[in-house]
Amino acid sequence: HHKVREAVLELVVVLVDVAAGPLEPFLDELMPGLMKSTVDPRQQTSNAANEALHMLLQVHPPEALLPCLIKCLDESRFPKARVALLEFGFKAVKDPDPSQDAKGEGHPPLSNSPLLRQWVGKLTALALDKNADLKNMAMICLLSLYQDTGVGPV
Repeated sequence: HHKVREAVLELVVVLVDVAAGPLEPFLDELMPGLMKSTVDPRQQTSNAANEALHMLLQVHPPEALLPCLIKCLDESRFPKARVALLEFGFKAVKDPDPSQDAKGEGHPPLSNSPLLRQWVGKLTALALDKNADLKNMAMICLLSLYQDTGVGPV
């Protein structure tokens, strides 16, 4: 039921806020449900999922989120869900501001990360997709990555 889903999403926001560190091993299990909920037709459910994802962005470094995003992207078959994944990935990878870290520590740059190279490979493949929205979002992500992080060709 949608009210149960919304209550669970609100609980996830609180859990991420209170116990971000202990939740990190469970990101692989948590992220697919959150990403699926972002494209829910009910606005309240979608907003709650986006709020939970925003909290994850604030407390976890991109290195913790990228493996989950790559896995979700591989498993997702719907273009709308894939676009939502790319939008979240764009925010996660976009040159993080050290002041956003909840622990007061800065996130190291991703420019030489093997995970980032894998992400770029996925984006490159999606930039050739026949779905226009998916293709455009992949291109936006790629252009931003090349401008902000200086990632070279894969």
